[in-house]
Formats: sequence, C-alpha cells, structure tokens
Amino acid sequence: MRSLIFALWSFFLILNAESTHAQRMPRENVVETPAISEGLCVSNLFQSGMVLQRGKPISIWGWGKPGAELSVEFADYSVSVEVADDRSWKVNLPACEATASPQALSVTSGGDSLQLTDILIGDVWVLGG
Repeated sequence: MRSLIFALWSFFLILNAESTHAQRMPRENVVETPAISEGLCVSNLFQSGMVLQRGKPISIWGWGKPGAELSVEFADYSVSVEVADDRSWKVNLPACEATASPQALSVTSGGDSLQLTDILIGDVWVLGG
C-alpha cells in the first residue's frame, strides 16, 4: 500500500512540476496572433505558399467592413459578395485542376486589398500519428 501511495504522490509531483514549468515560459517565446484583425482579413487557414485541393470547390472566408462590396480573384475566376453585418464574408470558387505553376489570390474591398502568392492546386494530404 505504501508503494502505491508513493507512486501516486510521485506522479502528482511530476505533473505539478511540468505545469509550473509551462507557466514560467518567457513571453518572448509566445506567438499571439489575433484570429480577426480590425480591417480586411482572411481566415488564418489561408496563407501564401498553401496548396488547395484539386477537383473540389474552393471556399474562402474572412472578415471586412460591414455592408462593403468584396471581390476575390483566383486563377481565372472572380467572385463578389457583400460583407455581412457581423463583418463575415465567404465566397465559393469553382473546382480547379491541378497546376504546377503558382497562382495568386487577391481580396479587395473598398480601398483595402490582400494578396496571397505562390498558391498551388493539387492533392492535399493530412497525416497524423
């Protein structure tokens, strides 16, 4: 019985030590990026250098100025929508075939614009272990 109590107490001390260590992490090692910026932005899922799945419709979403007209251009497609009252917007682009040449995606609304570059269309594999 004493060995069981000792084992449980040791386990508790190890867990407590790890959580205490995590709390003392220097702030310069922490990346704090807001998911939604104040102005025009796309979801953090969309980045320059990304690969989008071929043969499937492409949904792009983000946030902007409520009521503003917004346009997304990618490959040979252009789609326009109005930004909702809660600042959200979403566009659906048609499916594209795989390509070896990088494409650019641009989002424009009013005087603001975003440009994502080096985007490929191909097969996206998500692996976990």
